[in-house]
Amino acid sequence: MTEKYCSNCCKNINATTFFLHERMCSINVKKCPKCNKPFTVDDLEDHIKEVHTEIECEFCKKKFLKSEIDNHKKRCDSKMVPCSYCEMDVLLGELKEHQKTCGAITEPCIKCNRYIQRKNMDKHLMDGWFTVLLLNFVLCILSNAFITLKILFSFGSFWV
Repeated sequence: MTEKYCSNCCKNINATTFFLHERMCSINVKKCPKCNKPFTVDDLEDHIKEVHTEIECEFCKKKFLKSEIDNHKKRCDSKMVPCSYCEMDVLLGELKEHQKTCGAITEPCIKCNRYIQRKNMDKHLMDGWFTVLLLNFVLCILSNAFITLKILFSFGSFWV
């Protein structure tokens, strides 16, 4: 069995049926004007809409293929995002530089009133809470030990 290549649908076709295939194929299959891949006439319009339609980014106004726009929007430098220190909206492309400056600003700690850099405040507060919890734990143990000793000594004559 010999085959012939159909340049319209890009498939190898049995040579005995090639003439008939070629006539039908030229009516039913068209190549995409953008990527040159073959599609049935019914599927070509959907293919162009799904794959080749360009959509404008709402942030930077540049155009991207529909398949690429979501990924672009996640990392678009023109998108506004909140600074994690001051909560002000900043362009994503400028966020790193803004946070370097913003994080270096000092503010009084709400617990100890010492001035702490914004970028270190969370750690400072967590360290402070850990110290407070540890002190409370130790004080609780000592207090319970003292109460236990007091009870034992108050019954001193009972143990002798």
